[in-house]
Amino acid sequence: MGSYRAALFHLITVFVCKIRIIYSIKRNYCWIFSG
Repeated sequence: MGSYRAALFHLITVFVCKIRIIYSIKRNYCWIFSG
């Protein structure tokens, strides 16, 4: 049971991180193209 919760927490964390990365890319697209 504990491993199931750990895996679920990991998936949620990865999902949130991906959303934050995409949001950051959309905000800073000028930085990406200039880099």
